[in-house]
Amino acid sequence: MKKNTIFAVCIVLAVVTLVSCASLTGRTAGEIVDDSVITTEINAKIIEAPDLSYLKINVNSTAGDVVLTGFVPSREAEDHLIKIARGVKGVKSVKSELIIQQK
Repeated sequence: MKKNTIFAVCIVLAVVTLVSCASLTGRTAGEIVDDSVITTEINAKIIEAPDLSYLKINVNSTAGDVVLTGFVPSREAEDHLIKIARGVKGVKSVKSELIIQQK
């Protein structure tokens, strides 16, 4: 019973937070959730990729426009990250601000 109450409170807080964000940003709660789903899915695919899972890549999505930031070891890794992001449903564009580290 206690777990259900805590879960319900968390859901209510999440909804209130999303509605508050919508009024501050001019975006609807649905748009914010869509971007969260896009970001989460891209992060999951990066973790699943054996050659990329160790990288610290920041993924930000706004209205389906994705921006990738962080450091990568090569141009090939950057291209792979861009390809992953473009393959996620709901992504409209991908901008890379990734920095290639010299060895």
